[in-house]
Amino acid sequence: MTIGESELQRGIDFLLFDWGILFTAIAVAVAVSKFDLLRPVVGFLHPEADEATQRITARLAEVGVWLLVPLAFSTRVDLEALFGAGIGALFIAYLVREPLKDKLTEVVTAAKVAAHEHLVPGARIHLPDEDIEGVIERIDTDETHVRLDDGNLTHVPNEEIIGNRWTTVED
Repeated sequence: MTIGESELQRGIDFLLFDWGILFTAIAVAVAVSKFDLLRPVVGFLHPEADEATQRITARLAEVGVWLLVPLAFSTRVDLEALFGAGIGALFIAYLVREPLKDKLTEVVTAAKVAAHEHLVPGARIHLPDEDIEGVIERIDTDETHVRLDDGNLTHVPNEEIIGNRWTTVED
């Protein structure tokens, strides 16, 4: 093999192995993101979670898949290792979902409460299922503070407000 042939062989190897792995990793990450392929997996692993929590967990797993692109290029891993790492990213996302699940659920629920135009500080609210009526003082990530008519402050979990019937009361 002459010097020109060895350089050609190295160029072909570079295109097939290095760039081929990079393009494959990018194609897998794009397909996972574009077609939302992790969402059904997260739904299967955690069916009791609400839609927003499942979607956020799937997005976190997608970040893990995208982080594998430079790893695939830098370590020259083969396709089987890339898919194994993708499964590893799913496993890690599944493990970290429990600590993150409650916080993410609280944030999403607080956003739902805060996004409602009638649920604002100063509004009078009535929760018939909880037998609570009072003025909203503050909306936190996990609870809404309601000042009752007798002056006491009660803390209503945001899940109770979102999950139950409630009405605002005009003065």
